Amino acid sequence: MFISGLILNLVFVVNFQKQTKDTDKEFKRWREKKPIASGFFLAISGVFSLTLYRLIFCRLFRLEMMSVRVKKPEPFLRPIKIFTWIKMLCFNLPLVVIDIYGINNLSWGNQCYMTMIESLVLSFISLALMVWEHKDPNGLITREQKTLNLDKLESLDDIDKLPLNSSKTMRTKQSRRLVNSRTAVIMPEEGLLPGQE
Repeated sequence: MFISGLILNLVFVVNFQKQTKDTDKEFKRWREKKPIASGFFLAISGVFSLTLYRLIFCRLFRLEMMSVRVKKPEPFLRPIKIFTWIKMLCFNLPLVVIDIYGINNLSWGNQCYMTMIESLVLSFISLALMVWEHKDPNGLITREQKTLNLDKLESLDDIDKLPLNSSKTMRTKQSRRLVNSRTAVIMPEEGLLPGQE
């Protein structure tokens, strides 16, 4: 079982490399920028489990090495989804059958019984996550947009066009407008501090 799992992982790594090579500029840029992370995630996918390759787009702690960007998610996700389903059918499904059989024949409190319940629950959670992944595959990998609102940029442009002799209060109020509701605030001009109007 271990050998067949390892073979499936290695086939996934080779197939993924072939299918995603030069297909997405953003992904290629990430690979060139983070060659160690790219190689590391492929290695752990090949040795331990192909499902670990999903770590590259999990955005854990917003680390750049785990926040891969792609313009076309489908060609990138297709091999991951196909091989995950193969793994589910070849390994998890027989395990579910064994777990159900063992739960029916063993008594409560037996260590094997408890392990089988745990294994069965984890298999169903895996299945639920895979179904969810198929319902919204692009949502998993499409990065949050951090673009500025063009209307707000135009209002900043209007501030720059104000005559120099316009009141300091008016210029200060307009320059305090929020550019990006999440991160950036334009600081007051003319050296005024908040409250000095």
